[in-house]
Amino acid sequence: MIEFALNLILNIIIVTFGLWVGMKLMQLFMGTGLSGGFCRIHELSIAATAAILVSFVPYIGFILSWVVLIALLIKFVEESIGAIILMVFTGKLASFLAIGYLGLLL
Repeated sequence: MIEFALNLILNIIIVTFGLWVGMKLMQLFMGTGLSGGFCRIHELSIAATAAILVSFVPYIGFILSWVVLIALLIKFVEESIGAIILMVFTGKLASFLAIGYLGLLL
């Protein structure tokens, strides 16, 4: 049980970091600079936590987690849907690379 909780917390941290990286890349891409903020880090962690918890639903959890993540970011971030989807894709890619890198270290 403790391993599950630690894995869940580590996954939330990695996905939140990935979304933060995706947000910063979108700020550079949209030309607003790094000082402007799409949303705060706690809003990203709320969205990441909800998406991770929804991903435990059997059979449809993976797709449902993407829907929940995009829906919450649409609520938190005041940008176009295209920018949010691109932010989610870059964030998921960054978290995938971070998990892969951590797997090589362990």
